[in-house]
Amino acid sequence: MKQRLGSAGISVPNFVSVGPRQPGISADEIVERVGLPCVIKPASGMGCFNTRLARSLRDLRAALNDWASNFSSGQLIIEAFQSGDEFHVDALWQDGRPIAFAISKYLVPVLSVSDPRSNNASYVIREDHDPLLYREVESLHRRVNDALGLRRGVTHMEFFRDESSLIVVSEVAARFAGAMIPEAFGYATGFDARMLYVDLLFGSDYTFDAGMGVGSATVGWTTLSPGKSGYLSGTQETLDALALHSSVLECRIVRRDGEFVDPWSNPSQANVIDAVITASSPEGFREVVANLSQSFPIQVKALDLN
Repeated sequence: MKQRLGSAGISVPNFVSVGPRQPGISADEIVERVGLPCVIKPASGMGCFNTRLARSLRDLRAALNDWASNFSSGQLIIEAFQSGDEFHVDALWQDGRPIAFAISKYLVPVLSVSDPRSNNASYVIREDHDPLLYREVESLHRRVNDALGLRRGVTHMEFFRDESSLIVVSEVAARFAGAMIPEAFGYATGFDARMLYVDLLFGSDYTFDAGMGVGSATVGWTTLSPGKSGYLSGTQETLDALALHSSVLECRIVRRDGEFVDPWSNPSQANVIDAVITASSPEGFREVVANLSQSFPIQVKALDLN
């Protein structure tokens, strides 16, 4: 993917591909090519599962040693860490034209989530709030699709934008996003993304243009996570109470009582209850995320060895 995008003149992170056929590449060589900090992740992955951030040469060596002892993790991508704001774009396409398109912004970049109970969320940027961004990103996305041969179906693209407004594409996949991003997309655009995708698979044609749904609210998703590792307890009761909150449009349990959760290992592995929420503004959205985290703590208990 990154090779094709780079060949098309699209900015992507500098990267090195490391696998069982290239076990001899050293950490020093990798740092020469991508620098520090760098991100280590599986070439075929989703979210931040099994993804690590190496801030030093020592971190990188430790990650490579861990991986080398377990080849089942397959091919790795080691790429330059990207600064700035992180966004995702979710869209459905027909003959190279977007029929539903939404840009969302993470409250903080996913790998910068220092506490799994806060800021693990994103909200949809309304097109009328930043029309220039929408025009720029749609144009870029069309180039991305051309480079990858994507003409019809669903896409989920992640990108960073730094202080100079340079956009760097980190990932793009022909699939739906995880968590409750598809549901948030539906509330924001007025399109049920999955039903629209099924229609496209069965050959339906659409003549309307992509655009935001009615209303002016800020819509996005967040997740509730525990503050420490342990075995989940009381999740159904927490879900029932959360569903009554005035800012919650929809919510669901991801992990159930009795499952072990280590929220500090990775933000993508900390989801216990996901929710689609609404607020009057992006600032209000951030406040709702903080409020829900404080008001609906996820309970865990230690393993009883008796």
